[in-house]
Amino acid sequence: MDGVSLVRYGNGSSQVRKYFIKLCAWLQRKPVLILDSDPVLCTKILACSDIKGTFVEHLFAIPAWQPIYSIESEDGMRWKELSMNCCQVFRTLRWKENIPLQVNSHIQMLASDMHLNPSLVIDAEQVSRIVLRVLYEILFEKKMELKDEILFYNASIEWRKEIALKGSGDLQVKQAFCQRLTEIIRDSRYGVGLIDDNIKDPTLWLSIFAQPFILSPQINVSDIMVSVFSFLREDPKLYEVTRKKVAEGDDTFLLALLMESIRLKHPFPILERELLTDMIINGKNVLAGTQVIMILDQFIQSPLFNPQSWLEPGLKHPFEGLVFGAGKRICLGKSLAKSLMVELLKSMLIYIPDIKIQPHLNHLYSGRDNDAKSSFMESIYQVKIFGRALWKSFKIGVNKASRV
Repeated sequence: MDGVSLVRYGNGSSQVRKYFIKLCAWLQRKPVLILDSDPVLCTKILACSDIKGTFVEHLFAIPAWQPIYSIESEDGMRWKELSMNCCQVFRTLRWKENIPLQVNSHIQMLASDMHLNPSLVIDAEQVSRIVLRVLYEILFEKKMELKDEILFYNASIEWRKEIALKGSGDLQVKQAFCQRLTEIIRDSRYGVGLIDDNIKDPTLWLSIFAQPFILSPQINVSDIMVSVFSFLREDPKLYEVTRKKVAEGDDTFLLALLMESIRLKHPFPILERELLTDMIINGKNVLAGTQVIMILDQFIQSPLFNPQSWLEPGLKHPFEGLVFGAGKRICLGKSLAKSLMVELLKSMLIYIPDIKIQPHLNHLYSGRDNDAKSSFMESIYQVKIFGRALWKSFKIGVNKASRV
């Protein structure tokens, strides 16, 4: 079953994934271009189109995110409505002053708990739950109840499982999450018509808060912290330099460390766009409507972990546009995410003993590194999902042919 799990996430043969993508393209009667090098070119493509198209996000991510919408995956008017309202929510948040205070407070409380409970460590669950509490408090301006924290964390695991193609998420947990978050929003300052009184779709109304503020940060930040500490522990000298930079208050270095970790282990192994206009790519005229797939987890790039490359004066790093995206579909929470991760990394290194920082423990359903670990039942599930993707591609192609 090795090949089945390689389209959205993969460590195996890149050829297997490319064959599957080309098969989907043939079924959809749609030209496709696969890129695995040249970050500047990839950034240019990301910036020139706001359409994800009908491949990875459409075939895999949108179904996995049900019963909510993901601003990262949707296209067209739904994406525009999600984006517009999400931006309006961002503008109401006092995150710049509150993130450092809240992250610091939660990490210090955890450090105190460790004195009382020597077996306690910062594992993937602790990272996710700290991120959850911080963003919840910034969003709703109140402390999170423990029962809600447990439910919202468990819900993130169910979505993470389905997004990583490891099985169907527990629908009851997802629905309980949606119901409880709806109640919280209605009782908050966002309750009366949310931001736009014309919003008629209750799922869209809920998704503005659920995916970008509650679920995705838990998933992505824990993935990134696993990568950061993996790289640091492979290079003890760099780890010591990092601790020195923390003591000096050098947040710029910590951000470079995070950006370099994402470069080498991006939480989204594949990026994609549908070209809106003809474009010259590698000397060839590529027609509008072509699906461009950028395979980041098998990108041809330097494997060396070099945070200093992000600190060269006067130079824009060639991978900058791939870390948080480019153009209209750049990550809306880019600045908030940077601040959150820098403060989290800094506070852990200040207050938590190194032996207690273990973000790889209990790190479930990683998007990148699970493919060699699929059980028989997971492989059966993946066959089903990939079969569904082929059938959807066939129907897209039939509909396209009928319009010609």
